[in-house]
Amino acid sequence: MNKNAAHTRRRGDETDRQRPTEPVQRDQTFTAIVAYHGEPETIEDDAGATEGWLETDDGAVSLGEPTGSMAWFPGNHQPSDKAAYDITTRSRTA
Repeated sequence: MNKNAAHTRRRGDETDRQRPTEPVQRDQTFTAIVAYHGEPETIEDDAGATEGWLETDDGAVSLGEPTGSMAWFPGNHQPSDKAAYDITTRSRTA
């Protein structure tokens, strides 16, 4: 964070917490870069709804916070914990 490595704690296959090496002050802006790779997937939530990454005839759509978002990007998954994202994706060419 802010060009310094963060302390990372993992639980199983998931990162549970990333803590900066220096405290972040209230209302301070900071940058966190997360390197992630994975395969987006479609999941079924507790209510039986299809969420996550849904392929369509002309591409794909992603939906369903917080459960569906777990299927296609790393995140806190708490709607009450607002965060801004700049997401860049890369894909292989056909």
